[in-house]
Amino acid sequence: MCGTSTVLQANAVTSGTGTWSQVNGPTTASFSSTTNPNATAGNLTPGTYVFRWTVRTDCSSTPYTAASEVTIIVNCDASYTLAVPKYRDEYRQNEVIATASDPDGTINSASIERGTLPPGTTISSTSGNISVVNPANLVEGTYPLSIRLTDQYNRTTLTDIVLRIYGDSPAIVPLPVELVYFRAAVQQSQVKLQWLTASEENNKAFVVERSADGKQFSPIGTVAGAGTTVQPQHYSFVDSEYFSGTTYYRLKQIDFDGEFAYSNVVAVRKGGQNAQENTLKVWPNPFEQEVSIEVFSGTAEEASIDLTDMQGRQVHRATVQLKPGLNELNLPLKGISTGMYILRLQTKAINQTAKVIRK
Repeated sequence: MCGTSTVLQANAVTSGTGTWSQVNGPTTASFSSTTNPNATAGNLTPGTYVFRWTVRTDCSSTPYTAASEVTIIVNCDASYTLAVPKYRDEYRQNEVIATASDPDGTINSASIERGTLPPGTTISSTSGNISVVNPANLVEGTYPLSIRLTDQYNRTTLTDIVLRIYGDSPAIVPLPVELVYFRAAVQQSQVKLQWLTASEENNKAFVVERSADGKQFSPIGTVAGAGTTVQPQHYSFVDSEYFSGTTYYRLKQIDFDGEFAYSNVVAVRKGGQNAQENTLKVWPNPFEQEVSIEVFSGTAEEASIDLTDMQGRQVHRATVQLKPGLNELNLPLKGISTGMYILRLQTKAINQTAKVIRK
């Protein structure tokens, strides 16, 4: 069983008394009632427990005592958490595509019992994590695996997983709008899509498309564009019928003359896990006198922003206060010489950079 408590089962006593006691185990268990045949044993930790149900009958001049024992093994199964499948050319070296974990503690060893890993990947024999070692060797396909995981208590779990590697990503034609970000998040059993443009030219509309496999997309709604503008535009769309498992989204941006182009693909998992990174966003880029910055912070904290040239010399420094959640900041950069720079935003929990160009 998995957990910290379990309901014991014994025969009810019709005459006399029955009493639960603990014979052995890694901790001293607690009983909801020592005389209830269906008492709950609590305060359990991983390991083996033996409990005894003792019945004493006093219906004759000679008391009669009988006992039986029950063995309880406390152990939670180890499992894998799979990363959202991606196109072959999107993977990076040392990227983890499957993470092994055990609620009881740590994984001590792992071995493949059946199946073959995707070329270009490896499994850690100690942690069980599967990662990319050579992205160039990845091959499109579906890879079913049975993996035996052993935890710190020497308990084993045979886990079946399926890894998927997509082929090369389709060519993405740059949008006739400057798309700063496109994100998806599960909120109250719905998927909220949000995107921001820094500028638009001849933009008629965005068609929101959805997919269950990241390959075949279907339109689910349309959001009107802003035509031509150099002002930032915020957009949103809500999908209340997303798929079980992973759902993929992309934007089809359509011009007034009928030309169209696709955005990048974002994904969410049923249950609220977002398959996207909270990366640092900076726009416009190139800039003239100031930049806008977007960054996600888990807590309220102070952040430093440093701008350095390509020789590593600091040319600007600022301090800002971040709030929990998404932060949009304006950073004046008047007097900066033309050229390329590295912008770094840093807190105790964040350390992100972006290349920017002063035109």
